Amino acid sequence: MAVYTEVAFAEAAALMHALDLGDLTELQGIKGG
Repeated sequence: MAVYTEVAFAEAAALMHALDLGDLTELQGIKGG
């Protein structure tokens, strides 16, 4: 079983930056699970 949680662009961008993974350019949610 999977649980999908909505993540704000700013939160995802901050995580990418903290992990030194580069800049987040786009974030798109799934259409269905």
